[in-house]
Amino acid sequence: MIQVDEKETIRRLYFIQRHSIREIARELNHSRKTVRKAITDASVPEYHIISPRSCPVMDPFKAIIERWLEEDKRAPKKQRHTAARIYTRLVGEHNFSGGERTVRQYVSRLKPNFQEMFICRCQGIMSGLND
Repeated sequence: MIQVDEKETIRRLYFIQRHSIREIARELNHSRKTVRKAITDASVPEYHIISPRSCPVMDPFKAIIERWLEEDKRAPKKQRHTAARIYTRLVGEHNFSGGERTVRQYVSRLKPNFQEMFICRCQGIMSGLND
């Protein structure tokens, strides 16, 4: 995969300085196929993970954490688990050897991010200003 600056150099040579694809490939030591791709696609190259990574430390504990969070849905809001509390319970009850950050990252992916929207109807107030 070529870097962004290399892609920009290729595009500059082709569109502004009017070099041929073969000339650019020879000059920059890239294949002609790579040069053609850089010319047609101006976006930033992205990396896509094909298969999910294994988590040897977290995998045995994922079911436990998910069960705790599922139980928290029925508990009062103040009694629900935080990521720090989940970590201390894992260490104390299940001899978890991983770090707190690992647990925090996993929990943040599980917990939905609820955002409350407040709609203010200020028509009556604003109409008094316009008079």
